[in-house]
Amino acid sequence: MTFLTRNFLSKSTTDNNPTTQPSSSITNELLLSDPDSELSKFLLVPPPSSAASQPYSSQEDDHYVENETTIPVLPPGIKSNRAWAYCLALESQSVRSDRIVMVYETYAIFAALFLGGTWVLYEWGSTLAYGGGGQKVDAIQRIMSTIFEPIMAVALGLNIQLAFFGSMMWIMSIMFSASNPNWAYSCRYMTVYLQMLFTCMLLFVTSGLILAVVAKFTPNIPTIIITLALIGVAEIPGFYYIGKLVREEVPLELYHSPLWWKLIMSPQSVLMRKGRSDLQKGAISRAATLRKQLFSGKRLADDNGKTSSTSQRGRDNLQKLLDKAA
Repeated sequence: MTFLTRNFLSKSTTDNNPTTQPSSSITNELLLSDPDSELSKFLLVPPPSSAASQPYSSQEDDHYVENETTIPVLPPGIKSNRAWAYCLALESQSVRSDRIVMVYETYAIFAALFLGGTWVLYEWGSTLAYGGGGQKVDAIQRIMSTIFEPIMAVALGLNIQLAFFGSMMWIMSIMFSASNPNWAYSCRYMTVYLQMLFTCMLLFVTSGLILAVVAKFTPNIPTIIITLALIGVAEIPGFYYIGKLVREEVPLELYHSPLWWKLIMSPQSVLMRKGRSDLQKGAISRAATLRKQLFSGKRLADDNGKTSSTSQRGRDNLQKLLDKAA
């Protein structure tokens, strides 16, 4: 039985309430008994005290000392985007079994929707497709077309693979997530893989759009500049606010990400001293919050499988959105 299966199926160690059964939570002893596991590193579990058998205490959160003038000293991050999948794996069984289905459902549905847009862009920008119009092309347009064609071929391939694997994982999650308490954790590699497909698809589609604009409007330089500027005005704020949201709300996941992903999501968290300090302090705070929720049992679903009204409303709203998109 794997580490997570043992944890999620482990019995309660709470002495004050022996009837509590945290069957879907990681217990103190099991988490601290494997300090080299990625989950322990993800949660920034402080090193055990001299009494190796002493259970985790919230007082150990003071292990990472921070102040206004120094950057907190933290253990090295796991340097993997798998960190973005661990928070879901730490949820209660009922929550994570529902949400892992929704995650892959979202990937599958929107990848299929994006495929139409990717194909329209190819048709519009290609000199070989409908958008070419059979017109003669000059040297610059020929060069742009030579680059555009393979880029859009890769973009279409990424889009198709995203839809294919997203739908496959959607079906498999419907079948196995409810009966397999380890499913959400085991899907971490596929979750990261789909996210990378999505990111690369966005990169190639954006590059194809730029090349198509240059090829279409050459030699009208002012039109090219104005069009690309308007595209940048529409796209750059989205990347900025996504990075701001990630930096402020999920700094722990960002801290554990590889360097190249940090540079994409939040360059200031790598290139600026204050940004690095704020990221590490935010990671400490979020890790402490997750540990307290985990060890206090707040992540546990009750024995009847009931969930809070807020969680239920959130899932209902998301389900309605996905149903409309489908």
